[in-house]
Amino acid sequence: MFYLYVRIYSRNQLNQLEPDFMSSLNGQISAINQKYGGVTLNGKDGLFRYAALYRETLINMINAAQACQKLLEEEKEGLDGYNIVLTGADKQDYELQKKLDFLVYQILDDGGIWVDPHWKEDLSGYLLLEKEKYLYRMTGQKEFAPTTGERFSFMLEDESAIKRIGRWLEQEDRPLLVLSGEKGAGRRLNLERALKEYFGKKSPSTIRLKLNGDRDYIYDPYRDCLGRLDVSEEEERGNPLLLDLRQGKMMSRCSDFFSRDFEEAFLEYLEEEKRKIAGRSQTLFVIVEKGEDFSSASRQLLERILERKGLRFILISEKSRPEYLSKTSNPDVILFLPPTEEKLSHKLSRAFGEGDWTSQKMAPLLLSEPLNSQTLFYSAWLCCGGITPGEGVSPVRTMIDSLNEREKRVLRYIGLSKGLIGRKEMSRFLADEEEDISLISERIDRLKSLALVDETKGGKLHAEFELPPFDKTQERQTVKDLIGLLNREGQGKPFQYFSFLEEHGETDKALEYLNNIMNWLINNGFQDRADSLISNPPFMGKEIDELSLDSLQNLLFANRLRLSLIKGDQVQLGELVANGLLSQVSERGKFADEFYLQLSRYYYCQGNADQAVDYAKKALFMFQKTGFHLGESLANIELAFAFLGQRKVQMGMDYFEIARRISYQIEDNYTLITARTFGALTAFLFGNMSKAESIIEETLELAEKNGCRRRIFFLKFLAGRIRFEYGHYREGAELFEECYELSKQIDMTEGGDTARRWVGRCLLYLEKRRDAFAWLDSEDSTREGLLFLAEADFMVSLYESALSKLEKAEAMVPNRELSYSEMDRWCDGFMPIEGRLSSNDVTEDVLSGQIDALHSYILALTGRHSEAMALFMKRGGQDDYPFKPYSYKYSYIHFTILNVGEISLSGDDNRLASLSRAIERLQSRAGRFDNQHKKLDFLNKNWWNRKIMEEAHRKKFL
Repeated sequence: MFYLYVRIYSRNQLNQLEPDFMSSLNGQISAINQKYGGVTLNGKDGLFRYAALYRETLINMINAAQACQKLLEEEKEGLDGYNIVLTGADKQDYELQKKLDFLVYQILDDGGIWVDPHWKEDLSGYLLLEKEKYLYRMTGQKEFAPTTGERFSFMLEDESAIKRIGRWLEQEDRPLLVLSGEKGAGRRLNLERALKEYFGKKSPSTIRLKLNGDRDYIYDPYRDCLGRLDVSEEEERGNPLLLDLRQGKMMSRCSDFFSRDFEEAFLEYLEEEKRKIAGRSQTLFVIVEKGEDFSSASRQLLERILERKGLRFILISEKSRPEYLSKTSNPDVILFLPPTEEKLSHKLSRAFGEGDWTSQKMAPLLLSEPLNSQTLFYSAWLCCGGITPGEGVSPVRTMIDSLNEREKRVLRYIGLSKGLIGRKEMSRFLADEEEDISLISERIDRLKSLALVDETKGGKLHAEFELPPFDKTQERQTVKDLIGLLNREGQGKPFQYFSFLEEHGETDKALEYLNNIMNWLINNGFQDRADSLISNPPFMGKEIDELSLDSLQNLLFANRLRLSLIKGDQVQLGELVANGLLSQVSERGKFADEFYLQLSRYYYCQGNADQAVDYAKKALFMFQKTGFHLGESLANIELAFAFLGQRKVQMGMDYFEIARRISYQIEDNYTLITARTFGALTAFLFGNMSKAESIIEETLELAEKNGCRRRIFFLKFLAGRIRFEYGHYREGAELFEECYELSKQIDMTEGGDTARRWVGRCLLYLEKRRDAFAWLDSEDSTREGLLFLAEADFMVSLYESALSKLEKAEAMVPNRELSYSEMDRWCDGFMPIEGRLSSNDVTEDVLSGQIDALHSYILALTGRHSEAMALFMKRGGQDDYPFKPYSYKYSYIHFTILNVGEISLSGDDNRLASLSRAIERLQSRAGRFDNQHKKLDFLNKNWWNRKIMEEAHRKKFL
């Protein structure tokens, strides 16, 4: 350990007499030492510690001493005198101040740099020293040999490439440059040199995209850049995505379209960076490394970035034309090839100063594989140390083997940590009684100078090469030690952390983390990624015990079933059932509860509500037993759906509420939003529209904050349905239009088409036929589209045209797939669950009832009373009509059929009984409203309800 002490005579008195002057001087002295890597010691003015393991650090300390001397000479008139002392200690010396006091009293002359005699040997290789009494005065400086980093740069520098890059920088109309060559060819170093030479002290504005780590999960190459985005606290609060990205909390996201959110955030960051430099007439450079290794999703974002105007791109690639470039791109290309024998001799002489490097002397180096400047440097470095790499021996491995044990220890830990830990955390972790944090940090710098370690802009450390194997016992202990640290640090890079746990046999922890990752991927719309994990399962080729194997099987099978359900892939679901997947759950292992949860969803979607209830209860019991509250909340949601499938509406509402309370307590927003959303749906179906509106209003704010756009779509669509029931058709049209615009943002084609039809339907009921047809597609051949087009014809008395469309709709096979908590089916805006709530007959649905009802009504109006009655009775007649939410409408249609028919069809008593039943059912439905104004609107503004009320007043029922 070395120390640099700046002694200022009468420091304490000067601090009191000239506080501003001394404050500025002390600040400048501290800044100089910090620049050269010195550490300020608390409570000790002018004393700085240098962890001098390597000559580079000693040189830095000497440079700092000279810079301090120059500063103090300039300020000499304001001082009584000064001295600078260089000393050291074998370990950190807690009695250092006494030692320094003894040394300064030996100094005879004011000014100068002085060396403790006990440390003369360490510094005499760099300084010219002259003994004065007890100490040595520095009288001059010897010429320093190049540092390791300088030698390395000498080997990789290519003056011709630097000049060519410079010429490209001058041609501002050339937006694209490719630096092509294999790793170790010097592409990055020569780019840095060229930028420095071209821009001088004014560094250019750059964004660097580089893939670090073993796996690329869309945002990995881009995430570090976002840390520099300068946004206000208010903007950050309004955009939780940015906050999560900056803090590395990827697992906390619950956006339905995280990747799209991320792209928008990153592209906005680019625009912000461009705005910052616009006033300075600068160009923003985007430097892309290893772009060809990006995942397909990351590549898509990269391709979008490459299309941006106002940027210049530098691609560092092994190919002269990376495949992600568009065919129209016309890049400048600079190839980095292995040096010729003449160039190699020149580079070696410059780097190592060993005289002429003859062909014979270079022959062992040329056995290096691959033959590039970096491996040649390693080989030459070893040759200078008396180690000759043999044929077939890796220079990199030989270089690593030549490190001392403590350097190897640092390198191994960096390699094991998979880029999950930064310099500060690693230094704290490895510090011990013999070496403190600053020494570990210096070893990291040493490894960086040899290009064995890379440090990202975000501060994470990566080993650049495969490392020598650990002793197995040592490795197990190392992994155990690192897990404690990675539990805190690894959250920002969940996939790399899982890879770490998997690789090192931490099976139980890895499975728990894999479960979290699978949930996160599926919740955020990364279904392809989840599929990939299932298709290429982890732990393949690794020995794990039977219990862990059961757990892995449960986890993979549960998620395979979950994904098939979400996609609505009936073919795959059929294969899973045929292959016996549903019976492969093992209660011996973990995640059986997850499997039972998916089984409940499966049986619900198959229309088997009883089985769905049984499996939801099984899952709930197992989640409660293990204390997994998130699982409890999810199981309660599925249990609520299963009860709805049994037509137990109140129980469904109760269990959605239980799920809401649990998810609120554990602060899981995704589940909370889901429970609230379907709680609102159940309230709507039950007829409590005021409660449904209240839940929608609260939940929309939370869903928007968390980017759950599918839920936002669902909630707004439901709000539109409620407005339609009130007869607030203009408000309904506005909400459905918002849904339509949202569907375009999130590629929700099916939902967008449904929302578009309902905009048109609202406008029809507003008697805005022309506007309605701007939304309704006259060629729409879906059942719902044909119904709404038939309504349009009906409203202008085009009865035959309407009947033609209704007959076509009735001839089509209904799509009656049920939606559950994770599967939104938008085959029509009358949700299949509406029909299921009031009928055990799974062939029934609300849309079919609406089609047949309008068909019967028009047949009656056109005098075809027998046909109208036959069609109406096909649905079970007015008493057993299954669609209870609209039973008042169907009773009114029954009245109409009787009222316009021949006397022989019915007497007055039957007609009036049907009207009475319609009024009674309508009033019963309205009785669930707790808002009198909305109740009146429901009765008098809704087109069909108003007709019932008018007839009731005409017949003096009211």
